Amino acid sequence: MGSIIACICCYCCLTTLKPRCIEIIALICNIIEICFMIWGIAGIPWDDIKIGGKILFFIPFAFMVLTLLILLILMCFRCGNKINTSKNSAAKCLCITMIVFDFLSEILIVIAEIIIINNMRDKDDNYYGYYSNRYRNTQYSDGEWAAAIVSVTVTEIALAIHCYCANFLLKLISAKTNLSYLEYLDSKEPEHIVTRTVNVFNSPQNEDNHLNFLGYDQNGHPIYSGNAQYFTQNQIDPNKTKN
Repeated sequence: MGSIIACICCYCCLTTLKPRCIEIIALICNIIEICFMIWGIAGIPWDDIKIGGKILFFIPFAFMVLTLLILLILMCFRCGNKINTSKNSAAKCLCITMIVFDFLSEILIVIAEIIIINNMRDKDDNYYGYYSNRYRNTQYSDGEWAAAIVSVTVTEIALAIHCYCANFLLKLISAKTNLSYLEYLDSKEPEHIVTRTVNVFNSPQNEDNHLNFLGYDQNGHPIYSGNAQYFTQNQIDPNKTKN
């Protein structure tokens, strides 16, 4: 649920931000991911966790380190003004790789969290069996439970935001623009040009063939009275011309 809320908030925010700002947000998320994963590595009681939970936890951690390196490369491309020119294709490939790593990390870390919590809960149940219900203690400290639950949950939220940032970066890199996404969409809309048609009439051959301006019709077209020989067919509505 936290990841869904984070994505909704990101969409409202990221559309108005330029690529450099999005990269900084992604960098902050990347650092948060790694820091909280290190907390999990240090605080989770790994001796009681099955091998599957360990593998599924450490693979996303490796992916997060790789996405950090990829993001730093993209930021270097942008600082060198090459991300929209000579390095554009490479930047798109790196960005797609980063999105794939984020997506896989999100799935694996969720599964790892379920395995870790279940393993800890099973161990706690066995430990409780040696005590009466009144005096039973917990197998794990609050810090260990926090490392297993809080650290992973925060990491999942940061991953969702990071993945959303990577998606927006891919759109802007593909468009070869340094504008925000909304500014880019506005720049692609056709300009609304207001034109005014000026009708030029031949001078009348004599003073009797003069033109009198009567006003405008409901479509804003001028209405004249006079000799119709000075109007072309597409310039005048016969129903509004009086000879």
